[in-house]
Amino acid sequence: IEKNNGTIMLTKNSDYKRAIEHYNKALFAIKLLLEDQNINVGEEYAVKVIEEVDIPVNSNLTLCYLKEKDYHGVIKHASKLLELDENNVKILYRRGMAYTYLMEFDKAKNDLLKASKLEPNNKQIAEGVKIFKEKKYEYKYNTQKICQKIFDSKNESLYKEEKKEEVKTEAPQQSARRSIPHLLWKIAEGVLYIASPLIS
Repeated sequence: IEKNNGTIMLTKNSDYKRAIEHYNKALFAIKLLLEDQNINVGEEYAVKVIEEVDIPVNSNLTLCYLKEKDYHGVIKHASKLLELDENNVKILYRRGMAYTYLMEFDKAKNDLLKASKLEPNNKQIAEGVKIFKEKKYEYKYNTQKICQKIFDSKNESLYKEEKKEEVKTEAPQQSARRSIPHLLWKIAEGVLYIASPLIS
């Protein structure tokens, strides 16, 4: 029931938040059913539940979380599905996009490259690769700008410090130069004083 309610919210209403609520309730119910020691569901029924409910619900959750920009949620459910089928193109694409928006570009590249190799004519994947390249370039450009600002700021600070040191060095020299005429005058006064008895 919760799975069906989630699908209605997803497909008919595009209400991703409510769809997520219903899907998570469905997963919780499956967990209780399969882990309850008092209920012997049997291997065949358990496989049926996983194939018909668990896998589709996790798949739809990756879409919902991607739409809601909850990229960690995408990765969580996508990784679970890829453990069962590592060549699931749709899920590889969604996890690749989640990694892209989280700026984990190496992981994003691995998923998108694998998806594009499996389906080279898939337009959605091609668009995803394009977004990946744009985001990576944008990140690199912004990082370089930040580094340049830090570098320029340090250079400016060093320049100011050097100017301060120059001022400190010049100050005693100027003081000494100012004192020379005064010293000469004092010497001259002394000479005049000593010489004055001889003049008289």
